[in-house]
Amino acid sequence: MPLGAPGKGETDPAPHTLRSRNIPMFGAITWRDNKERAMNVADERSMSCWLQDAPAIKAPPLQTDQTCDVVVIGSGIAGLSTAYELSRFGRSVIVIDRGKIGYGMTARTTAHLATELDDFYCELIRVRGEDEARIYYDSQVAAVNRIEAICREERLDADFARVDGFLFAAEESHRAGLEEEYQACRKIDVDIDWVDRAPVPGINTGRALRFSNQGRFHPTKYLAGLARAILARGGRLYADTAYVAHNETDDRVEISTEQGCVIRAGAAVFATNSPVNDKMTLHTKQVPDRTYVIA
Repeated sequence: MPLGAPGKGETDPAPHTLRSRNIPMFGAITWRDNKERAMNVADERSMSCWLQDAPAIKAPPLQTDQTCDVVVIGSGIAGLSTAYELSRFGRSVIVIDRGKIGYGMTARTTAHLATELDDFYCELIRVRGEDEARIYYDSQVAAVNRIEAICREERLDADFARVDGFLFAAEESHRAGLEEEYQACRKIDVDIDWVDRAPVPGINTGRALRFSNQGRFHPTKYLAGLARAILARGGRLYADTAYVAHNETDDRVEISTEQGCVIRAGAAVFATNSPVNDKMTLHTKQVPDRTYVIA
């Protein structure tokens, strides 16, 4: 999968995207001592290199009741992308976040834009079939293309680049899985081929799968650009504004915030990664997971 751009003082080992099956993603995190090892967005014990390059977007907390066409809860790439697209079509949009705008998990990503998925296409085909796997692949391609187009149209300085992605086996026993994934990808027309080795300095990866025309970017620069575009179209951003509850009627939804303010909108979009509401009891189906990345 794509390797993000290096942080300050670091060098980029290769202009490619990299991933090894059954080992952690690649990226960059450092700790000052053992107490710093907890990945916690709220207390900022782990500082992403992306946040060092581009500080969080400034936005005030919500202090009065508001009305809009659509309210978006969450200001990561999902929330700001939704707000951006809505604002392009003339909708009045409000984005709220319990913390700083663009300061959540998107700011702590490996910054890769990949058409491959974590559970692999062979597994997706087994569970959902070839038709749905092809739809998923096409949607991934379209998403990367859309980010590239937004960077171009809005003239965002987000370090977007097209790169190759590589998938290789961490252990000899996993090599059969690469062949299985290759055959699955061919069934749904994924742009993929074999290379003798992935270009990972100091590691003999053996044969690897190359996914052509992937992408990488600077996530916080991209979010900052989306935020500016949203504000330019009349959108409103409110930081440090936690969702508390919502009430739905036939044609409206009311969002209550921790400050006691109410946002009345025609629709609400929850873009908080882990849902903040109790619909479908999704919390009972989730488990905490922590990954580490090295650049």
